[in-house]
Amino acid sequence: MNDRIISELRWQEYKRAMLRFYVDSLADCMALPTRFFVIRGAVGRDRKHYLRFPAGPHIDHDIDPGRTHAAATQLKLAGDLDPLVHALMDDDMVARDRVLAEYGEYLHQPARPG
Repeated sequence: MNDRIISELRWQEYKRAMLRFYVDSLADCMALPTRFFVIRGAVGRDRKHYLRFPAGPHIDHDIDPGRTHAAATQLKLAGDLDPLVHALMDDDMVARDRVLAEYGEYLHQPARPG
């Protein structure tokens, strides 16, 4: 939401209440040994957002080419968010794939080198 990083007019009402931005880049936060899973749509404004995510051998991207920004909300409304989070916490990629297949047509981009 920091305009120095990416301009987003949608967030103006929230940004007014923020006195300081503490994190300029997720690259500083998304470090080993933690494994990260980015689940996102690929339509519209989401593209400029997800292209800013860092790459690395510990960062997986699951992409629904037909979805927009509200992937987490849509997963929750479908009853699939909790099972997905549990599968990821258990490192159960078979369960992750099953949940995502029930939810939509996801493309899995495995962790990639930085």
